[in-house]
This record gives sequence, C-alpha cells and structure tokens, in this order.
Amino acid sequence: MEILPVRRLAIAGMLLFISACAVSPASVLKGQGSWSSFQHDENSRSGEAAVVMHDGRVLLLGGNLRNGRPVATVEIYDPHHATWSTATDMPVAVNFPSVTVMADGRVLVAGGWVLKANTVVPVNTAFIFDPASGSWTKVAPMTQSRSMQSAVLLRDGRVLVAGGANASTEITSSEIFNPATGKWMKAANMPVDRGSALAITLPDGRVFVTGGFSSAGSPPSSLYDPGANAWSTLKFPPTGYVVSSAFLNRAGQIVGFMHQYQAPPNGESVPAPVDLIPFVFDLQTGVTRTGTAMPGGPSVTAFGPSGRDAVLMLDGKLLNFDGIRVLLYDPVGNNWTVAPSPPPISGIFGPTLIMLQDGRVLITSGDYFDLFDPNGVIVGPSPAFIGSPELSWWLTVIAALMIVLVGAQYAWSRRPQRAT
Repeated sequence: MEILPVRRLAIAGMLLFISACAVSPASVLKGQGSWSSFQHDENSRSGEAAVVMHDGRVLLLGGNLRNGRPVATVEIYDPHHATWSTATDMPVAVNFPSVTVMADGRVLVAGGWVLKANTVVPVNTAFIFDPASGSWTKVAPMTQSRSMQSAVLLRDGRVLVAGGANASTEITSSEIFNPATGKWMKAANMPVDRGSALAITLPDGRVFVTGGFSSAGSPPSSLYDPGANAWSTLKFPPTGYVVSSAFLNRAGQIVGFMHQYQAPPNGESVPAPVDLIPFVFDLQTGVTRTGTAMPGGPSVTAFGPSGRDAVLMLDGKLLNFDGIRVLLYDPVGNNWTVAPSPPPISGIFGPTLIMLQDGRVLITSGDYFDLFDPNGVIVGPSPAFIGSPELSWWLTVIAALMIVLVGAQYAWSRRPQRAT
C-alpha cells in the first residue's frame, strides 16, 4: 500500500525547501539560551548593590524603595538551591555604596547616599559584613564622604576606592582600606573626576579605571600603580566616546561596550538613546579594535550605573540587556546573536545583571528575578528561532529526506515485475 501519493509528497518537499531558502538570510540572528522567572520578597527595591561571594551566593543590599528612600535590608540568593534568605540589616540605610569582596571572603561596604531631612547626602561610613556569621562590624570611616565611587580589591589584599560624587559634583580623590588595620589612608588623586566609573585590577597589580560620569564629559581612561601610588592616562577610549561596560578577558585584554558621548538635554538627567559599540582594547599595544554596533537600534542602558547592563560570559562572549532584548556579542567573530527575551521585570532605576559562578546570569530588580542559562533548552516556539539558520537547516534536511523518499518510492514503483 502506498504511504503517500508521489505527487503530494514531492510538492510537500519542494515547499519545505522553498521555505528553508526564504528564512535563511545571512543577517538573521540566531537564538540561544533559556529563561526562568521567579518572585521573591525584595520589597520592590531598585538600584541595589550586588556581589558574588566566595561560596557562590549573591549578596544584595541597599537601593531605593518605590518612595525613593534608601533601605538597610540585606538579602542573599543561593543559586545552588534557588532560595532567598534575609540577613542582618546594614547599620545604615544607604544607596549606591561601594561593595567589595575581600580576600578573606568578608565584604566591605563603604560610603553611599543617606537621607537626612528629606535630602540625600553622601557619607564616609564603612562596615564589614561577615557571611559566616551574618553580622556587621563598623570600621574606621573613609577620609572623605562619597557615593557612586569605584572600588576594587588590590593584589596585596587592600581595597582601593576612587572617585565618586559628593553633594554637588564628581570628585578625583582616592583612598585605600587596609583590612589588617581596619583603617584608611589617602592615595593620589585621579587625573580627572569620575562617578560610577568602572575599575578593574589587572594581572600586574595595576588598576584600570574608565567610563562613568565626569565634568570632563568623555575623559580618557586611567591606570593606578599601587606600588608607586601614582596615576597615568591612557589613549583610550577614542576621543568623544565613553565606556559603559568593561571586563578583563582571559587574554588580558579589556572588552566591553562604548558609545559616543552626549550631554544630557536641557535639564534632563538621561540623554537621548545611543548606539552601543563593542570594543577590544589591548593594554600591551594600546590598540583598540571596534566591532559592529549592536543591531536593532539605539539603547539607553548606557546611562544607568556603569556595567550593570552587561556581563562577560564564561565562553568569552558579552551579554547585553537593553531592558527588553538580550543580545550576545562574540569579540572573536565580531558577530551578534539574540537570545529569547526575558520575562518582564518591574524595576524603577533598572535591573542589575550578576554573573554567577556556574555561568548563568541573574537579573534582578523590583519584585522579580530572572535567570538566564546560556546552555538552556528553549521549550516551545521561540521568536529568536523563527527565521534563524537553525530553522533553515532543519527544513532543508527534512525537505531533502522527503525528496529522497519520493525518488525511492518512484524507483520502487517502476521496478520490473516478475511473471507469475
């Protein structure tokens, strides 16, 4: 008995082949990864600080409530068990402090904004959180009140805090905390004032500082040498550009995204959207290689707290979240791919992206948090898969198999019949 009429099968195979050709333009972005969405009691805060501790758990603290008041609550997310827990409140309700995981696993929280008489003012307070006991210890205050400063762990175990903002503008001062003594010492001033800047400790012990807000608009990046207690200026980024996210890759290069500087329009705090441009900066040669701008139009995420909207994945790709879409950039191939969009996240100032130790990405803000698994399997139809090269490939394979089946069926029907 004939399985399918030859003509009908041939027509179906031809239609599948035509469909495969129609959905396989070279410019189509392919899908990758999957999402999980959960609700937890985060009190609808936004603009919180977040760090991954040595044991892989995520510490979230500070931020603002919906009424704009800073909060002192502390939460811990355990990615191994997918659970949230509360920890002892911070001694001070603060927003935009610096948070640094020190060599012994304790967490240094310094500075930030507090609310006094309905006015936000920077403070110089500093506290240490011990994840083992869940307790806070007050240490000596910084030499200067500041908020939105950069902070990094130095190779010798000390913590560098640089720049930030005072009550009216960005500042240039920097200082170093010594956990052995619990005290601060002044360090050399940065070449230019910066707030919300990105700071990276390099393999040789120096500190790379770039991006952020500055009275200079789009200043060049700086290097700090702890041994000499001196700053130097680099010829990066290109003139007129500002770095919005930066990471140190395994090759020792700085990778991330930048955009052309635009001053905020009259009285507005957020400029017009800009095109994000990926880059690879080689510190040894001083050469900057730029890539293809993020597809799909401009983004406004570059003007949130620097570095919160992007992460460096374990495979070397850069993940960027523009508030709606998630895109992945491969610096090696200079190409973009698109992942399924995450479930909506209710946030005030914007979501926070945290790279977990197992390669997943936590996006949190408001009452919900999402987890992106780059190796996850998409369940059900995905808009990122429709029109992708994978779909074209599968349609082509199916069409080819059907055409082969048609030919085999036709050959079988034409075989010589034995006389009975």
